[in-house]
Amino acid sequence: MQDAPFALDRVNLPLFISVARHIFTAAENLLCQSGQSDKRGGYCAVFENEISNPGLLFHIGESLQDKLGKRIEVALEKGRRLQNWPEHLTSFQSRNHNVGCWGGAIRGRNFLFSFSGLPELWDEAVMFVLAIRLRQLQESDVLRQIGEDRNPHLRPLLEITHCTE
Repeated sequence: MQDAPFALDRVNLPLFISVARHIFTAAENLLCQSGQSDKRGGYCAVFENEISNPGLLFHIGESLQDKLGKRIEVALEKGRRLQNWPEHLTSFQSRNHNVGCWGGAIRGRNFLFSFSGLPELWDEAVMFVLAIRLRQLQESDVLRQIGEDRNPHLRPLLEITHCTE
């Protein structure tokens, strides 16, 4: 029998933010080890599937003050765009670099998770791991749909955060 999906409420909010920070820190460490990025923070937005405004928006890590507004804007855009494409699992499926639409939002059972602050595929990997940890998605389903060639960061992040089945 599968565990019930995570509920985002006052009781679970501290745990939710703690799990998100743990996953982000693991991604940041992997990025630093590989020398890929000096990005160290961003914004996470969580939307209920049917509601256009986020139920939760919070900062993770460190960000330059001049980047904060843009990261909020992009995190919100990714989530809202994914809401407009109900058949999509991820905003990567509707991304368009020409108009500044990026991947980094994913659809869980009850929530959409969006992040902006890391490189695009890392934003997405962090959100997939968060949704898996919160029982919004099944790891085996995600790995079947999102192969290593599509997002090479997902499996290493699952492994380092001890999320693999």
